[in-house]
Parts: sequence; structure tokens; C-alpha cells
Amino acid sequence: MKRIILLSSLSSAFLFSQIWQTKASMPTSRKGLGVIALNGKIYAIGGRNLQGFLTTNEEYDPVTDNWVTKNPMPTPREGMSIVTDGNRIYVIGGYNGSYLRINEEYNPSTNTWTSKAPMNQSRTGCAGVYYNGKIYIIGGFNGSSYLSSNEEYTISSNSWLSKTQMPTPRSYAGACVFNGEIYVIGGKNGTGELSTTEIYTPSNNTWTSGINMITPRSGLIVRNDTSKIYAIGGYNNGYLDINEEFDFSTNSWITGTPMLTPRSELSGDFIGGKLYAIGGINNSGYLNINEEFNPLAEDIKENPNKKRDLKFLKNYKLYSITGRIVKIKKRGIYFIKSDYQRKKIIVIK
Repeated sequence: MKRIILLSSLSSAFLFSQIWQTKASMPTSRKGLGVIALNGKIYAIGGRNLQGFLTTNEEYDPVTDNWVTKNPMPTPREGMSIVTDGNRIYVIGGYNGSYLRINEEYNPSTNTWTSKAPMNQSRTGCAGVYYNGKIYIIGGFNGSSYLSSNEEYTISSNSWLSKTQMPTPRSYAGACVFNGEIYVIGGKNGTGELSTTEIYTPSNNTWTSGINMITPRSGLIVRNDTSKIYAIGGYNNGYLDINEEFDFSTNSWITGTPMLTPRSELSGDFIGGKLYAIGGINNSGYLNINEEFNPLAEDIKENPNKKRDLKFLKNYKLYSITGRIVKIKKRGIYFIKSDYQRKKIIVIK
């Protein structure tokens, strides 16, 4: 039998506390690691700590909030790019006392590693993304120069091509893909930390200038969802907790809710609508911190006309909602939707 409960809109005080949450710590503290989400899990690979350069490969399950150790990467290193095509994970470049061209592929389904064709240029601190069957590795540092290099790796042919160089040479920038374009944001070069945003269009092999982020910094996370780019953490004369968001609907940057722990050379990715910011370094040393960011909770806080949440009720758990039907696979299946006009929440069990 269905039970329907109507609730008027409630305070967002509890919801605000859920924008950032501390989750289970990664087993191995480290900086300069790569973090990527694939098939419902998050993989934290490589990096560096007091023991040196690492091959460590640890898998996090957001559902169980638990970590397990997987088969280590063949080559220890930090500052590499990490990318997935939805089937495999590619770890490219980096540094371990030498600047590297290495390209190693990890298959989570078999827990095995395979060496692939190395990129043309050795470098660390390079940004990497996947788009349309190809991987793009952009920028970096080779021990003597900050780089504009832009290399395209075709997975099907296991081959590399040099593409049009990025206008601003830099390392430790972040990158993401939105609507067929690659956004490279922040980083550093000989002039210091950067706020620069440059956009590469693979379809015509050209670069354009984007709108610069508010705070210049390097060693940050850059990731996007369906409506925004998030630039989180980093370094600029100190370790940062900053979260700046580029809203495509307004074509502008805004200051979002800061991360709980200031840090740089962290990594992170989206999974299940939430971003996990993992590892890094700050004045306390190498970190194993794992913090979960919920953009939906932030959106509700910043838009009072959409403000709504459910407190813990008998036979119900807390959920925050967007107005569309959501399936929750805990304690049974619930269908939840919101009536904005009447400012009521309808919960159907």
C-alpha cells in the first residue's frame, strides 16, 4: 500500500552541513596522485609520500564507504595524468626522479596492467582528458621548461599525434570536457600561479580564450557536471580550500562552498552526482583525506526558492531532492518528487 506524506519546506541548516562531508580516509597518504571514477568505484593511483614515489592502487566504493587495495601500477610516479574511456584507466607521464613518457593501462575488471605506446614528450604536471575515442595530454613541465604541448592519443590504434599547442605554457593545471570542448584552467609557469582558462576544440584543432577563474592557483581539481565546472583546492602562496564554479548558464565564475581541508596536489572525480576530493599535501604533510562534495545540496542552499529537505522520519531516511523523480535503493525503493508551486514535498513509499 502507498503512503503519501505532505511536508512544508523546512530549514536548510541541516542541508548546508551536507555540502561537504568527510568520508573514509584513503589507506595511503600521498600527493601528486591520480583519481578517476569508473564503474561505480573510484581509483586512487600513484603519487608520492615520505616513502618515495608510489605504485599504489586503491579502490574506493562510495556506497559502502570502504577502500580495498588493488594490483599496483608497474611504474612508481607522481604528477601524471589519469584518464578513462569508460572501460580502462590510462596513467600517462609523471615524475619519479626522471620526467616520463610512460603510458600504462589498467583494466579494473581483470585487475591487470598493460604497457601502451608512450607519448612523444616526457613531462609531469600535465593535464589529461578523454573525448570521442581519444586522450589529450596538455601542458606540463619537463625539468627545464613549462610546456604548451598538446598530444592526442588514439586508443584504437595505440598511436600519438601532436596537435595545436596551447597558447599559455604551464604545468599543474586542471582540465575537463564540456560540450565537445576541452577546458584547461589554472596551473603555474615562470610568472607564478595562473587563473588562465583556455579552450581547445578537437573538431577543428583550435584554441580560444575562456573566462579566467577568480583565484590564480596550481595543483587543483578541475571537474564538471552537466551545468558547471568546479575548480577546487590548489596552491597560491599557501594551501587553498577554495571552490570556484563556472556556471555555463550565466557564463561566469562564482565562489562556491569551500572544501573542508585546504590542500594542493590532490585529485578527485565525480561519481553518483558527488565529487570526491582525495589526498594531497598541506602544512600538516601528506594527506589521506577523502571529502565528498554534493553540488545539489549547495544549489538548494544558494537558491532559497528551491530550498527543501526531509528530516529523519520514522521509516524514512534523509534525502535532498531536485524536483525530479529519484530512485533510492536503501531501505526499499522510494519515489520522491517536489511540488515547487505549493512548496510541499511528496514522499511515496
